[in-house]
Amino acid sequence: MKKTLFVLSLAAAAVIGGTAHAEVGDIIGEVYTTDIAATLDGSEIASANIGGETMIALRDLEDFNFSVWYEESSRSAIASSPEMLRASEIKEPKSVEHYDTVGEVIGNVYETDITAYVNGFEIPSVNIGGTTMVSVRDLGDMTDSPFAQMGLSKYGFSCEWNEADRRVELQTFPIYNLYDMGVLAAQNDVRLVFDNTTLAIEPNYKEDRLSQLIYNDENDNAFTNNSDGSVSERYSEMYYTDENGEKIKIGVQYRPYQISALDDGYGNVTVSGGDGVWHVSFDKDKLKQIIDETEKPAPLTYDEIIEQFENGWNMYRVRGKFETDDYAVIAAAQTGLTHGDWYYAVFRIGRDGSAVRVQHISNHESDEIPTDLTFEDGVLTYNENDMIKHLDVITGEVTE
Repeated sequence: MKKTLFVLSLAAAAVIGGTAHAEVGDIIGEVYTTDIAATLDGSEIASANIGGETMIALRDLEDFNFSVWYEESSRSAIASSPEMLRASEIKEPKSVEHYDTVGEVIGNVYETDITAYVNGFEIPSVNIGGTTMVSVRDLGDMTDSPFAQMGLSKYGFSCEWNEADRRVELQTFPIYNLYDMGVLAAQNDVRLVFDNTTLAIEPNYKEDRLSQLIYNDENDNAFTNNSDGSVSERYSEMYYTDENGEKIKIGVQYRPYQISALDDGYGNVTVSGGDGVWHVSFDKDKLKQIIDETEKPAPLTYDEIIEQFENGWNMYRVRGKFETDDYAVIAAAQTGLTHGDWYYAVFRIGRDGSAVRVQHISNHESDEIPTDLTFEDGVLTYNENDMIKHLDVITGEVTE
């Protein structure tokens, strides 16, 4: 089967430059199949070709973790790069439909009054049966790009033609993996400190190491951004200086524009671009190597963990403590959380220095505080809201 995607007839080429007399909704071209393919960051994305201009649908960028939405009051189609992603949130691009023949008519092109924006900048567009399409050539246009050092346009894309494979290859901003890097740091008892263009990695002696041990799958607070915004233009490279004084490039910081369309309630809509948040992307493999080689605090011992529960920074209020030959079970409230609340939970502390949060007992509401805690044969029994519950401290299973 020959690989084919969408193409528009050469008769529709005038759409790129605009049409003088067409009304919104008028048919101004036809959609045909072709053997030209397009990729974004190495994965195939559906494309169309209008008089030699390869185009993609804005809504297909959602499959590549972009935010894409339509603003009816301003007749605007808007796409913005992802701001923050955990590895578990990264989408797999959808498969692309292929056709058997080249030159088959499969749809129409329509005149449109919709204005398209990508990362805060207006970009020419056309409409294919209700779908807003933009040119990959425009996406990769390097004119006046603040991201030229990255090889990206102001829209945040590069575009190259692969003649041998008849493929248009798009690249965009690197994945914003700050969360994953913070978790990686927390798991290794180190902190990442970024100040403008310099990244420091240091042992995390000062933070609550017990919470890191128990919550290291959730904790991204081991990253501190001290940047005052004085980086060059909208892009800067990040470096780590090793013990020999050598600067090692570890990632990039970039700040795309963002677009907003605001309705004042009286039918007046203002569409404007503005400064978005600084995005940081690390070279994960390089950072992991440096973290592995960084000095780390000695692991907490069983006695130190118990001591932190009982006396550590007043962060824990122990309601019940039960010890066996293999582990201790502690029912306690944790305070000082980043969201300002506190809650009760059960922790299992191994004699080998391991620490596991077995189960949330309750939220922070005072009338949900567990009482009458007892422990026998690996089961913690407690009263919560006049209901007796039994928690298996090994499996985390709760029965009533």
